[in-house]
Amino acid sequence: MNPLLVVSDLDGTLLNEDYSFAEAVPALTELQKRGIPLVFNTSKTASECVYWQQQLGVPGPFICENGAAIGHWDGRLQVEQEFAPPRSEVLAALQVLRGEGFQFFGFSDCRLQQLASMTGLPLAQARLAAQRQYSEPLSLRAGAARQRVFRERLADFGLVATQGGRFLTVSGDVDKGRAMPGLSNHYGPVTLVVVGDSPNDLSMLRRADIALLIRSRHTEKMLTELHALAAEHTQKQRPAQGELQLSEPRMIVHSEATGSDGWAQVMMNLLEGV
Repeated sequence: MNPLLVVSDLDGTLLNEDYSFAEAVPALTELQKRGIPLVFNTSKTASECVYWQQQLGVPGPFICENGAAIGHWDGRLQVEQEFAPPRSEVLAALQVLRGEGFQFFGFSDCRLQQLASMTGLPLAQARLAAQRQYSEPLSLRAGAARQRVFRERLADFGLVATQGGRFLTVSGDVDKGRAMPGLSNHYGPVTLVVVGDSPNDLSMLRRADIALLIRSRHTEKMLTELHALAAEHTQKQRPAQGELQLSEPRMIVHSEATGSDGWAQVMMNLLEGV
């Protein structure tokens, strides 16, 4: 088997709702002992990714803002690849939609204290969350039919809305999965382990060799989609193991626990078996 590469979501996955992660520390330590890289693939900003890399002792590249860019820290923040238009274009389109009667409240509408209250972040971390370059998280006040119209109007501007654990995030037509092949600049052939908990993680989970799903209110629906995808491809010739362009998981595992406890559970079980 090729060396493992772990790509993980943060909010609701490696981090709990209150942003704690103590339960995951033993598994993080085991990854470090074995020299297994951990890459964040998250809706968080590049600045937040650097902060959490420092908190968790995780070096290397990261994917930020739902697949908008790949970056790393080498004493200063470096953006290696960009896949999305700038946030200014997103905000301009949203202003048009607000004029059409859509009601939403986004990060750009907040003062720093409001943003901290909305996210549950301390002020210093809320300041990092506000440093968005490609996307706008928001709360949309609309029923299902109106939400569909909202998404259709976004598509007219070349934008998409991705549902995360807390917010609906509007950005260019990117996703976490499509950004992952860019990691091949850093890693050779790997066994790709992907960890997530929310619908915005499906695009990367479906590219995994091993998909680890952390329990959330979305688990049942996501498991159904992943298993259907795996079944659909059972009779097809599979690409070579280690390619970051994989289109379906070889193994699907879900945790019983939520958040960092669930992350530790599935990660330690995996490591015990390799």
